[in-house]
Amino acid sequence: MGKKSKKKGGAANKAARKEKLQERREQQLEQLDQNSDDGGNNELVDNRRDREYFVGDRVWFKGDLSYCDGKNPNTYRGIVHAVDRDFVEIKPLQALIDGDDYTQRIPTKIKPSQKMYVFPDFCDMTLRFDIGDNVICNVDDWVPASVSYLWPIEENDFLQGFLPATASDVVPHYECKMLFDDGYSSVTAPHDDDDYIQRKPTSFRFKVGDSVTFNSMKARGNTAAAANHLRRNAEWSDGKITSVDLCEEGLDYAVYECSFKVYSSQTLRDHLFSID
Repeated sequence: MGKKSKKKGGAANKAARKEKLQERREQQLEQLDQNSDDGGNNELVDNRRDREYFVGDRVWFKGDLSYCDGKNPNTYRGIVHAVDRDFVEIKPLQALIDGDDYTQRIPTKIKPSQKMYVFPDFCDMTLRFDIGDNVICNVDDWVPASVSYLWPIEENDFLQGFLPATASDVVPHYECKMLFDDGYSSVTAPHDDDDYIQRKPTSFRFKVGDSVTFNSMKARGNTAAAANHLRRNAEWSDGKITSVDLCEEGLDYAVYECSFKVYSSQTLRDHLFSID
């Protein structure tokens, strides 16, 4: 093949090529949805991760385990340095930071079971939390945890059964070690937003003994009687703070615990999700 000449407007041409490629990928995804009932035998499913790469593409990859450090995403996140048929040469971000010439050669046409893979990187470069930060994670209930890994890309095989191919596919942002091992030692946050992960509070507006008015719709009864009362009660109820920053095994995290009167002769406890 002859050497290609450099054309004017190269950046614009490259952007146009990438736009067309993205359109083709979206068409393939539509095909995949249409053929999803064929028992998993269609060729498109098997080749979901096969795609065309260009020099300069941002990618995630799994390669030489002696280099890829799970605690440092810059060792498995990089830039396509060269393309050679069904392989790409990737320069890890850490190599760019260190000024090294190190690259890794990764196959692009692979099956999910193979140990080396590459997929496109559409993610932000920064995250709100760092390793070791104390957080609460949403697993139907909110549980206390600490961040143990950033960008745990190997979790993709468990979350989706295939690697991401488009910007809408999930790339796990965090893996967090749960404070209490309730059958699962860790939890994965697929996105970096408050619907999935929040910073564990370190300061509180109220203290034990404070009289408060709380939102009954956002409270969880500690007993069946308390839960029934909250469901029947007005939106706002009066109570008194009995505990702050509750982390109890078997219970979801609560910022405050509050007592309130159901009848004049009876006092029940209640966990509040928050009082903002």
